[in-house]
Amino acid sequence: LIKQMGRKPRYMDFLGVLCQCRGKAVRTNQWTICRMLALENSELLLRLSLEDGRVMVTGSDEYFPKLRELGKMELSEWYLATEEETAMYFESTIRVMGLLVE
Repeated sequence: LIKQMGRKPRYMDFLGVLCQCRGKAVRTNQWTICRMLALENSELLLRLSLEDGRVMVTGSDEYFPKLRELGKMELSEWYLATEEETAMYFESTIRVMGLLVE
């Protein structure tokens, strides 16, 4: 759905809802979502690395257009330079990643 309709934060939020039921982890859903995002569709995720004490970000040019223009960037610079909806998508992705490890 994200590949077809674009980086909409609500799609990541929906995946987050599937990770829990009544505050309890739903392991099968967590594993499925993790596999789907990290292994089968990693281009939908930003890649973070630590270089000289700075958090750097890279990602797919197709899904993160500012990175096409500017290349590898410091996370805080990318966050300020990117489109609002893309920044919200990143925030939703971080929330989902947190729910995957609960």
